[in-house]
Amino acid sequence: MPDEKKKLINPGATVLEKLMPLVVIAIAATILAPTYIFLLQPELKKYLSGGEQNVQTAQEFLDKRKSYADQLKPLQELYEQYGSGSQANVIETIMPSDLDVATIYATFERVGRDLDIGLQSIDIGNVDGASSSVQGVKSVIISMKISGVGYEKMKDILRYLETTMRLTDVNVIDFDPRSKFLSLTMRVYYTTPK
Repeated sequence: MPDEKKKLINPGATVLEKLMPLVVIAIAATILAPTYIFLLQPELKKYLSGGEQNVQTAQEFLDKRKSYADQLKPLQELYEQYGSGSQANVIETIMPSDLDVATIYATFERVGRDLDIGLQSIDIGNVDGASSSVQGVKSVIISMKISGVGYEKMKDILRYLETTMRLTDVNVIDFDPRSKFLSLTMRVYYTTPK
């Protein structure tokens, strides 16, 4: 009889011992399968496809850079035009040795015609010029009032000022899109003879 009891107890223990690896595998599969399906597989797909979001973001960044480079082409052409001369000529273009009021008027009138805008007035401040902190450099304030200016024309005007070779600081921009009126106040620099 003790052998029969032993046989009754041992068969259950041996079955449990035999099934234990399967139970562990089932528990591991229950944990690992959802982890793989929901966490790893989507990231793996992105990685294997070359990172869809990263490629798209990089393409957008590249398109913006190309657009900016296209905007700088006129400036590069102007630089190449003046770059063939001496450095003194380039510096003279950037910061002339005299104020030359007539050239300022003519330049802005030409820009007005080229951009098809109504240049109402150009006021040049104290022609004697205000001295700057740099010895031999003076500046003058120029105010312009322009009509017929929408957003695109305003951007074109600012792009011109941004890419011009002459050293210019735009101090005030007053734009009213309803009346299509733009007022600019800027500082233009020039040198004085030593």
